[in-house]
Amino acid sequence: MSAVLNMLSKSTIRECINLVISSEGGYSNHPNDKGGETYFGITKPFAESIGIKFPPTKKDAIKAYDLIGRKHGVFYLDAATAYFILDGGVLFGIQRFIMWFQYAINVTGGFDLKRDGIIGKKTLSAYEKCDKDQVIMLLHRRVINHHRAVVTRDFRQAVFIRGWLKRAEKRLKGYMELKNSTGKGTCDE
Repeated sequence: MSAVLNMLSKSTIRECINLVISSEGGYSNHPNDKGGETYFGITKPFAESIGIKFPPTKKDAIKAYDLIGRKHGVFYLDAATAYFILDGGVLFGIQRFIMWFQYAINVTGGFDLKRDGIIGKKTLSAYEKCDKDQVIMLLHRRVINHHRAVVTRDFRQAVFIRGWLKRAEKRLKGYMELKNSTGKGTCDE
């Protein structure tokens, strides 16, 4: 039995994107930030690559995150997981974060998914067979360990660690709240 590709509703997608944007805030250009100049979490090179003028408006940021989510299959997941993956993907790169997600599915469920950074039918089917909370907790721990490793390698990044860890906890809390809003992991009634 293979997973059916049902995309989230437009309003649910918008809710997930708005949660990400609320974590990103506005303009940032910290000298130690390897991501460089960003606005709503959108870097100048990324904005230009998708035809958006920098700095993007909030409407442009919504368009960019919608594009990212659709291109990589994020919005075929339940709302709670879609939010978690999209928010993590903003920080780590969507493809890399989905590869971490696929790894967590493999470890949790004993699967051998190809870690390709795209959420397709095989990833969806495997995830549906897993304990979703275990997958997300494993992914959450990986994020925490990654942040700590970054600071260990480059102490100039320590200025960000408190915010990174706070955001990781906010992401996990958002996942749990969305999951529990209907008991099915979606925002839709």
